[in-house]
Amino acid sequence: MKINKVIKKNALPSFCSSNSIVLSNLIKFCKFNNLPILIESTSNQVNQFGGYSKKTPNAFIKTVKRIARKENFNLKIDNKIAGRIETYEDILNAIKKGK
Repeated sequence: MKINKVIKKNALPSFCSSNSIVLSNLIKFCKFNNLPILIESTSNQVNQFGGYSKKTPNAFIKTVKRIARKENFNLKIDNKIAGRIETYEDILNAIKKGK
C-alpha cells in the first residue's frame, strides 16, 4: 500500500521541527502527496525567549507561513491551537470541526 493511502486512512502526519530546510521539505512532500500536515515544535525549540532556534512562537508561525507561501501550499493556522499545548483529542476535534 502506498504511504499516502496509509496516512489518509489511518493517521495525521505530525512533524516536530523548527528548522526551515526541514519545514520546507515537509511542506513540499505533503503538497506533492496531497496530504495534511501538522507542524509542531517543542518548548526548547520555540518559546517566548527564542529557544535554541532563536524563534518566538510568532516568529515560528511567520516562518511556516513564509515557506508555505513560497511553496504555494494552502496552509491554515488555527490561532486557538497555535502557541498552546493541546491533547491529541483536542487537535482531532478541532480538525473535525474544520477549525
